[in-house]
Amino acid sequence: MFRMKPPVAALAVVVLVAVPVLAASPAGAAAGGNSANAHLCQKGGWQTVETNTGGSFANQDACVSYGAKGGTIYAPKVVLTHASCVTSFIGQMTTGDMTVSGTGFHPASNLSLTNPPPFFLQAGSVGSTDAGGAWSGNFSTGQLVADEAHSSVTLNVTLTDSQGVHASATTTVTCRNVNT
Repeated sequence: MFRMKPPVAALAVVVLVAVPVLAASPAGAAAGGNSANAHLCQKGGWQTVETNTGGSFANQDACVSYGAKGGTIYAPKVVLTHASCVTSFIGQMTTGDMTVSGTGFHPASNLSLTNPPPFFLQAGSVGSTDAGGAWSGNFSTGQLVADEAHSSVTLNVTLTDSQGVHASATTTVTCRNVNT
């Protein structure tokens, strides 16, 4: 009389134990998506992050689902730093220098810069992001009409990468008057 049942039963126990371990391993997690990305959506984060193409999310559930299914979530940022600004006459023309920096974009992606008047930075293609998705550039602000009372202007800049991921920043630049 053959007793084949114990080895078969032992094999079934090994399979039942190994399957959950595999599902919890990094290899098993990769097939299920990226929970770290999905966590970016929680606590209101879904309102500030973007899809791979720069799209927004309708709600937290849509964002979490996108990240959990392996979608890459982007959180681009733009920082504006003005280095110098001089007003020849209050209410007249002003010139200055500005540094625009961006992070959180696609790596090695072409960037374009847009900004509405009165600041006239170099608009259009401004270069490519580095391997980490970052970029920085220096600009002369050209000439603009400053606010007569404060010799200040508000600058709004948007950077957009070639896949559509974008971010904006706004700053108020107050210039010193060389005639006072």
